[in-house]
Amino acid sequence: MDIGRLAMGFVSSNWRLLSIFNVVFFSVALGAGLGAGLLFPVQFYSGQRVYILPQFLYGSLPLMFLFLFCFNLAIGAFAIVTLPGFLFFPLSGGLLIFRAVLWGLMLYPLPAGFFLSALPTLVLEGEAYVFAAAVGTTVGYSWIRRPKGASLWEAFVDACGRDTVAYVFVVLLLLAAALVESETIMLIQM
Repeated sequence: MDIGRLAMGFVSSNWRLLSIFNVVFFSVALGAGLGAGLLFPVQFYSGQRVYILPQFLYGSLPLMFLFLFCFNLAIGAFAIVTLPGFLFFPLSGGLLIFRAVLWGLMLYPLPAGFFLSALPTLVLEGEAYVFAAAVGTTVGYSWIRRPKGASLWEAFVDACGRDTVAYVFVVLLLLAAALVESETIMLIQM
């Protein structure tokens, strides 16, 4: 069976979890941004960079794209959102919510023009993190709900083989997000 069909199988069998994570993630990010806007005075940017990346990346679209993609995939999606769920399944959802709060706090002071230019990246990257959290949750839940007679390790390996194909969506979404984000940064810096 091909990977695309397996990945779509993950989506169809976990659509409720994905829907809940989507609603919670984007609602919390929006709520945190609005709440911060009401509680804290807006800071204005004057001459400072909106994005903080290593200096050597500025001016090189391929390097910036590669850095953003690798960092968001390895650290943002896998290490922070998915991997903790493998150990204890509620951690993926909890860290997804924590990430949404951080995004809201990070985005509230942006001027409207910067926010609107960052919106496509936010949607793509946020959706990738939702998929990453769903994979961490389902694989971690396999420790609790395993087939009769299967050991913990066998249930974990089976769930990894079955559910990690959804990382195809994470990779594709993060590729698109890195491309859009690097283009946005290059345009903003001009």
